[in-house]
Amino acid sequence: MEERKRQPKISELRIGSLQLADGDMEAALAVLKLRAESRILVGFEKALGERNRISLDLNDPTVGEILDRLCKADPRYTFEFSGETLVNVFPLGAKVDPTNLLNLRVRHAVINEKRTPEDVIRRIPDFAPELSKYLEDKAKEQAKRSGMPQGAVGHRMSGNMDPQISLEFQNVTVREILNAVSLFSADLSRKYSHFAAVSWKYEFVVDPKATTGLGGYPKWDVS
Repeated sequence: MEERKRQPKISELRIGSLQLADGDMEAALAVLKLRAESRILVGFEKALGERNRISLDLNDPTVGEILDRLCKADPRYTFEFSGETLVNVFPLGAKVDPTNLLNLRVRHAVINEKRTPEDVIRRIPDFAPELSKYLEDKAKEQAKRSGMPQGAVGHRMSGNMDPQISLEFQNVTVREILNAVSLFSADLSRKYSHFAAVSWKYEFVVDPKATTGLGGYPKWDVS
């Protein structure tokens, strides 16, 4: 019996070529995903401050080599692989920063309803109780200090055509939930051609006038 060919680890996966002219980390990761033909997912946390410009012209590199080069070109970032298909790219020190919302630990979370992975990622506070409470408490504190009324909390929306998502978590970080939802989207895309695998990205938009009580606005999105 012929032995099945071993699939390369994500770090060993070779990309035919990769070119980027005067881009940034976010643009470079978008090109990488495109060249990898949806074989990898990326969880990307954007660094604060001015974007470092990146130009690359690589021939037959591995995913690991590309990420090494990208993090050398913008040394604010580092990366780590999570499982066989997902890589996290994040600012240095982000994973040990106690003020980073992605590090907030969630004791128990259940996502068991008709919902697209995109919707879950964009509205992750709705599905992570500790994150939701933290954001609500901060906004209340800010409203009390400023004497302004607190804005109404948004509500969830879903459609009849959304897929059923059944995920349960115990003692995980917000980052780990986002990773799991992204990986779930990949499983979904393999079963149903009309669903696409989605990567996630997180950005904190600094705004001293923000009503969040955080000094800015957290933003979760897909890519």
